[in-house]
Amino acid sequence: MSIFIFGKNSDSKEGSLYRIASSQSVYDVNKNWPDDLYDVITVEDTDYTAVKLNTKFVVSKNGNQVTYINCDKYFSSQDNLISYINSVILTIEEWLINNNLKPLASNVTTYLNYLKSINTSSFLLEEEYPLKFSLETYVENQGTTAIHPLELL
Repeated sequence: MSIFIFGKNSDSKEGSLYRIASSQSVYDVNKNWPDDLYDVITVEDTDYTAVKLNTKFVVSKNGNQVTYINCDKYFSSQDNLISYINSVILTIEEWLINNNLKPLASNVTTYLNYLKSINTSSFLLEEEYPLKFSLETYVENQGTTAIHPLELL
């Protein structure tokens, strides 16, 4: 089972998902806040993976029930993709400043280095815009572990 962390008392509030974790143990060793500041719920691993890979988007929650929408179109242009990659790089770099000693930091650094090396021109030659896959799905299909910004505990 995986963990979704929502803003406190956020039932039926859209956009209240704060972070995600692949397991209770990953959550416990990487978080830096007391549990009572957030609504922490357990979800199926398949839902976690879908959110991590951006194939599902969390709309809201009500108690332990999470509402999702499916994502099926991703980037309308190469410029949109590059902008998204750059925003993820910036988010990761900022996270690593204060979290480089966390257990998650090694995987995050590996992903950061991978993102910095992506040649968007070469890996998209066979696809047309809008893309039918997320960046995270592409990365995982290449054998690298993607780190969604929501995983930065």
